[in-house]
Amino acid sequence: MLGSLSTTRNTNRVGSYRKVDIPSFDWPMAEPPVYRYPVEDPANDAYNRDQDLSSLRDVADKIKHWKDAKGIEIAAVVLEPI
Repeated sequence: MLGSLSTTRNTNRVGSYRKVDIPSFDWPMAEPPVYRYPVEDPANDAYNRDQDLSSLRDVADKIKHWKDAKGIEIAAVVLEPI
C-alpha cells in the first residue's frame, strides 16, 4: 500500500489530504503529454506526436539523471493510462 500511495501524484491541492502522514519516496515524475483534442483530427497529429516525444525525452532524461547524479539504476517505470 505504501508503494501505491507513494506513486500517487496529486498536483491538485484540493483533496491532497489523502497523503497526510504517508511518507513519499523521492521518485521523479516525468511531464505527461498534453494533447489537443479531438486526437483523431489530422490537424492535431503533429502537435500530439511532439507532445509524446517530449514526454518520452523527459523520461529518458530523468533515468539518465538518476543514474549519473545518484548512482541509482531504474528498476521500473510506472505508467498511468487514462
